[in-house]
Amino acid sequence: MKEKSIIGRCIFPETIAGIIIISACLYLLTLTENMPRTSSLLPQIILWSGVILSATMITQELRKRLKEQEDKTFFIDKRRFLIAATLCCLYIPSVHFVGFYSSTILFIPITALLFGYRNKTVTIAATTIFITGLFVIFSLIMGKELPSEFFLY
Repeated sequence: MKEKSIIGRCIFPETIAGIIIISACLYLLTLTENMPRTSSLLPQIILWSGVILSATMITQELRKRLKEQEDKTFFIDKRRFLIAATLCCLYIPSVHFVGFYSSTILFIPITALLFGYRNKTVTIAATTIFITGLFVIFSLIMGKELPSEFFLY
């Protein structure tokens, strides 16, 4: 077992991800400054939560890494990571081009299928509950429209 320096034990995927998330949240917070107070409240709460949770993740992982001597593998299953990353890269533009609800209705079951979950009843129920919940929260309660569907243009 080779001895790692303190800096070597502090550089790990969680630190890098946390720094990227904190940087992105802080940048996005600057964009909310010109918004009306009522419109900016929810994005600011979410972005500050992202900063706090990322800082907590970095701190906890840093403590754990400084205590242990051996290096642990981050990616247990690289295939699953690539599936998740690919789906994220496909989902984001599909929301713009296809619409939020249609994309989400497609991507929840596709994600479950690609990760090996085969219970169709639970997948359909989860998709329905998730979409209904988002519709109620954003459209009915908050009165905000999500990206419209391609067939409604």
